[in-house]
Amino acid sequence: MARYTHNLTVALPREQVQDELADALRACDLEVLHQDKDYLVAREVPGRSALAQLVTVEILINDVPVEPEITRVNVVFKNEELPLSRNNHCSQIYRQVRQALTEERNWELIGSVSGI
Repeated sequence: MARYTHNLTVALPREQVQDELADALRACDLEVLHQDKDYLVAREVPGRSALAQLVTVEILINDVPVEPEITRVNVVFKNEELPLSRNNHCSQIYRQVRQALTEERNWELIGSVSGI
């Protein structure tokens, strides 16, 4: 199973972050399946990739604010594909979404940490 993580700290109130995240995911051709005040789940639309390659993105919006205008976000990308190469399908979607989130114009990126 391929799995990648990305943690962001952004200058935007928590209430506004969720809509911006959902818009960024949709812009990357991901379908938002579940959305509530502190959690989003999105995935690739079936039919574009093999079933084992379909990437699911889970986003947790930190419930404890650092400051009123600062929000921390944890993002996990995963699929059932074995990551036999560095440039596997999950890593491609990870890089695409990570770039969209770090270049988001509606917030100021304060910090960003990526992991595998």
